[in-house]
Amino acid sequence: MNEEYPFKSAAIDVSVSGGVPTFQFSSSQGEVRLMQFTLWCEGSEQPVWSIVANNPPQEYVPIADEPLPETERELLERMFRQGLGRMASGEGSLAVRRIRYGDIPPGFLQQRPPGERPPELTAGAYFASCGGEYSGTATFKIEAP
Repeated sequence: MNEEYPFKSAAIDVSVSGGVPTFQFSSSQGEVRLMQFTLWCEGSEQPVWSIVANNPPQEYVPIADEPLPETERELLERMFRQGLGRMASGEGSLAVRRIRYGDIPPGFLQQRPPGERPPELTAGAYFASCGGEYSGTATFKIEAP
């Protein structure tokens, strides 16, 4: 961990079975602890699926004098900038070994899509990212049946 990039590195191994990816997290620096996990389809402005640690349970309240972001990506980027210190310290992060697409791990909440199961993934390229005390990224493809 250094001052310019204060996060520990997590490896994300992706396996796809029946069109459903499973993400396995590991690190030589210890047990992987995450605050968020997001999955994007290549070329999309909106994430396909996003979950966040609800630790301690809280609700995101926008700061009143800030304009609302135009896209969810801008919101996530602003939340990332505001929460950088909290994320780097590991505060609020939860231990995670594995996440299967669509299954919400204990202690996490689904942000996107709100209130419904995420869509079935179609053939294409995807980008996964995680953040918290640890951060990492992975790219993978889902092949057409």
